[in-house]
This record gives sequence, C-alpha cells and structure tokens, in this order.
Amino acid sequence: MTQEPSATRVEDLTQLRALAHPLRMRILGRLRIDGPATATSLAAALNESSGATSYHLRRLAAHGFVEDAPELGTGRERWWRALHDATSFSIADFLDDPEALVAARVLRRESLRLYARLIETWLAGEETWGDAWIDAAVLDDRVARFTPERLKAFERGVLDLVSEHEVPPDTQGAERVVILLHGFPFRELPL
Repeated sequence: MTQEPSATRVEDLTQLRALAHPLRMRILGRLRIDGPATATSLAAALNESSGATSYHLRRLAAHGFVEDAPELGTGRERWWRALHDATSFSIADFLDDPEALVAARVLRRESLRLYARLIETWLAGEETWGDAWIDAAVLDDRVARFTPERLKAFERGVLDLVSEHEVPPDTQGAERVVILLHGFPFRELPL
C-alpha cells in the first residue's frame, strides 16, 4: 500500500474558472503525474509556448493548485509543483449559480475529452505492452442499481481499493495506470 493521495475540493467560482481551461488542466495533470517542472519543459511536453505555460502556471498558483518550487531551480529556472494529487467538485454545489454551473460543465466536458484521449492512446498502442498488460487492462462496463448514498459509498470503496492495491513506484514491473471511474443514473440508454 502506498501513501494516501492528497486532494482538494473546488467549492467556489474563482477556483472553478481557474481549472475550466484545457491547457491548465493539462499542465496540472502533467505536474501531478510527472512531478515538478519548469514552464519551458511543460511547454515542450504540451507543444505550447513557454509564455502560455508560464501564464497558466501563475493562474493555477493564484488559486491554490500549484506552487513555486524554488529549491529545485538554478539561476533563472523557475520550477513548479502540484499541491494536490487530485481535485474534486460537485455540480450540486453550483446549481444555484448559473455562471458557476457553466464553468463546472466546461470543466466536466474537458475532463471527458481528456479521458477519451487516454483511452484512444491505450487502444492505439496496446499491442506494444505485452500479453500480461493487455490481459490486465480493463475497458468494461456494468449496469447496476444504486441509491445516491450507495453510489457515493461505492466511489469511496473503489478509491480505497485503489490505494490498497497500489504498489510503490520502484516495484519491478510496475507501471503508472490510469483508473477512470464513472457512475451516473440513466433512464434510457442512448444506443
């Protein structure tokens, strides 16, 4: 078992707006996955200008998502690190604020686009991973009945299960694995 991930919850419009930008989401994701980086190295990794990544890093810092890491810099290099491993929010927190609701929906839609790219990337190159990883990979779905309370408990249980089974990064054969969890009610399947 590894260390419990740190998380932050977005509960105000300014934080929501700060996150609801595709490049900021990608920058934050890179810092969380790859660790501290400079605006220049992020620009190269994300095929953006260093001016753009620098600007968006400052915006993320102003809203408590990243921070300066001066101990890593040498000379003029400015390093940044993510302050949390995960960010959560609930649309329910913003139902009475039309402006915040729009920002929350933008954030959710951009998250969905990122998830789709992750899955497409896996599918495009899965044969390069070998039999064990191909067999272990999960692209599955289930339809089940839940109450809202039981669905929330299910989410907590899955996240606890991930923490229980995660191995340290130096474990032989260990790779980073993205786990996407979606659960929501429906009345008609759109198939």
